[in-house]
Amino acid sequence: MPRYKANVDLWISHENRKVNAGDEFETTFPKVINDKGKEVDMNLGSNIELIEDSKKAD
Repeated sequence: MPRYKANVDLWISHENRKVNAGDEFETTFPKVINDKGKEVDMNLGSNIELIEDSKKAD
């Protein structure tokens, strides 16, 4: 599972929980549908920093 760091206090709505600024946490964000009808990853902005991706190269 991807690991993130919160840069500000956040509400992780899909898990119904709060993450405090500076905390590291694991979650899988839901996919969203873009304006072309394609399923894509959410744009997380600058409030969250990806620190470890669970996708491993073969």
